Amino acid sequence: MVLPLPNIAGSGAFLADPYAQYLALKRLRTGRRHLLAIYHSHPGGGAEPSESDVLWGSAWPCAHLIVALPAGGGGAAGRRGVRMRAWWFGPAVGECTEVPVLLDAPGGSGRNLS
Repeated sequence: MVLPLPNIAGSGAFLADPYAQYLALKRLRTGRRHLLAIYHSHPGGGAEPSESDVLWGSAWPCAHLIVALPAGGGGAAGRRGVRMRAWWFGPAVGECTEVPVLLDAPGGSGRNLS
């Protein structure tokens, strides 16, 4: 289940809407599900965590998938330039470890993107 959260920070930054975040977590708990990962994008940037990613990431004990989108990219050519990396932050603020990203389809052999 993917639960997108609206950005209330405006262009060039991200801050999840606190009420939407509360509702998403409530929905997970009600459905007896666990938070597996948080994803966000870095348009025109890298797939490495920013300073704020590292600072705030340790509050969430799950994988953090960062999707790097090409600047101005779109269409098939833009999709080829997309990169993804995943990170685990914490337990101490500032600690950051890369974790493997494996995409798999039912019956597939998997594709490591790390």
